[in-house]
Amino acid sequence: MGFLLRLVLATALVNLAPAVAQAKNAVASPALQKEFDGFIEKFRAALKADDSAAVAAMTRLPFMNDNAIRDAAQFGAKTFLLAAPI
Repeated sequence: MGFLLRLVLATALVNLAPAVAQAKNAVASPALQKEFDGFIEKFRAALKADDSAAVAAMTRLPFMNDNAIRDAAQFGAKTFLLAAPI
């Protein structure tokens, strides 16, 4: 697994833990679940392909409320730069 994928998964797990604890009884509607399933399939494919433009397009910006990453160009430069092989 690439560094970027591990970074994104770790970030997601850390940020989702409180939401999961609060939403034990919550169930998404079938339409919402279908929408999410389609999104996550495309998002994972973009990560696997190392397609920074596609990942940025599917990411809510500013990323993680970090004002240093306010647009797709900054997201690609700062986030995907970390995953580039040396």
